[in-house]
Amino acid sequence: MKKLIISFCVLALFSFQGSSPIIKVYEKEEKLEKLQRKGFAVLILLEESFVDKAWSKKIKEFGKVESRQNEYIISEAVVPNVSGQPVRIYSKVTEKSKQGVEVWLAIDLGTEFITKKHAKAEQLEQILHQFAVEVYRADYELQVEEAEKVLAKSTKEYERTVATELKVRNRIQKNKDEKKELLEKLKETKMDSIQLVKDLEMNKLEQKQDSLETIKMKKAVESVKAKMAKIQ
Repeated sequence: MKKLIISFCVLALFSFQGSSPIIKVYEKEEKLEKLQRKGFAVLILLEESFVDKAWSKKIKEFGKVESRQNEYIISEAVVPNVSGQPVRIYSKVTEKSKQGVEVWLAIDLGTEFITKKHAKAEQLEQILHQFAVEVYRADYELQVEEAEKVLAKSTKEYERTVATELKVRNRIQKNKDEKKELLEKLKETKMDSIQLVKDLEMNKLEQKQDSLETIKMKKAVESVKAKMAKIQ
């Protein structure tokens, strides 16, 4: 399981290095508050919950938000690059099945909505484009962070296994050394036993020799005593 997690993180990082997502902002109408409204949208290839959470935070930069079921409305939004006066913002986050998550944004200037032909269309498109860049980067940062955690854990586990292997190797070597020392002691003990047997045999011979010498000496003493007794 651990190998699968590491492999997944590696593949994710290689995927990040190998290709970058294509960000395309396009014009689109959406029905909000029972009316069709013209705006722009961007498709983001990430999880809906992740994108919606990021967008709900981003859109608050423009003013007080009224939200319900992934729909966002700001009655008096401040968008400096678009208008010097407060504008009305309509926005919606929609999951498009396997296509990704669509973030739609419309700005009502009071007399008109910003469309593709409007002078401020580029500024509105830039808001969505920049958000897509930010959310992709945030996702990549999370992937890298998770991969680093897995790497740190696997590195620690590897170091532990290396340390364990070293302990086992040292123990095996110690057992070999102790075995060698024991064999040498057994060899010495065997040699000592052989020498002791030889010493014992020699001692027996010496005892026998001493016994014979003692008998001879005893006879000699008795002979001298007998001769001394005959002297008158």
